[in-house]
Order: sequence, then C-alpha cells, then structure tokens
Amino acid sequence: MKKKIIIMAAALGLGLTAAGCASQSGGTATETTTAAETTTAAETTTAAETTTAAETTTASETTTASATTTAAASNAAEITEAKAKEIALKAAGFAENDVQFTKVSQDVDDGVKKFEIEFVKDNKEYSYDINLETGDIISQEIDDVND
Repeated sequence: MKKKIIIMAAALGLGLTAAGCASQSGGTATETTTAAETTTAAETTTAAETTTAAETTTASETTTASATTTAAASNAAEITEAKAKEIALKAAGFAENDVQFTKVSQDVDDGVKKFEIEFVKDNKEYSYDINLETGDIISQEIDDVND
C-alpha cells in the first residue's frame, strides 16, 4: 500500500512538473498523458506482484496439504498386529486356538516395514514376515522345533 501511495505521489509530482513545463512550451496534453500512463503502469505492476505472491502461497499450501494427506493415508493403510496374525494363520491353515505364538514384532528390513510372526504347532515352528503396509507375505519358513 505504501508503495502505491509513493508511486502515485511521484506521478502527481511529475504531472505538476509537466504541467508547469507545458505552459511554457504549449505541450500540456502530452505531459498529462505521460503522468497518467506512469500511474497506470505502477498500479498494474503492484497488482501483478500481489497476484504472483498469492498464487505462490496457494500453490505451496496446496502441496503441503497434499503431502500431509498422502502421509496420513499411508499410515491409515498399515495393517494391525491382529491382521498380521490372521494372515499368517490363514497361510498355514490353522486357527488361532490351535497354535502358540512365540514372537510377534515389528521390524524394518531394507526400508520395508514388516511384522515378524512366529508360532508353534505339533513340534513345528512357523515363521512369517508380513509387509506392514500391504499385508503381503514377504517370506515364510517351517522348521522342526528341535532344530
């Protein structure tokens, strides 16, 4: 706003100066038009600068909001411990009452978050790595308990 007032004052000063010179040289119309053009150009520049700043802020805020929404959706899609157990039991073909869980934990391997699920049934140890974000089985092993 201060910038606009200063520019308008400068234009008015130029207009008055031009009017004083015009009365001596007879060119009043040309100098008055120049002062009006200066004022219009200054207002146009100020408006353009304001629009650019507003557009930049809006774009930045939109990008931030989008990134936050994506992160929230990603975290919301992660499976629970109960779901990971269910996936491992289904793959092995057992009900939860038929097994004894020996390990249920979260880990990160090569940047992939996973659940490590281990349980025992009939002298066999079943180990499953379940992708925490997708629920996919990453690996599975069956070993004898005595090994």
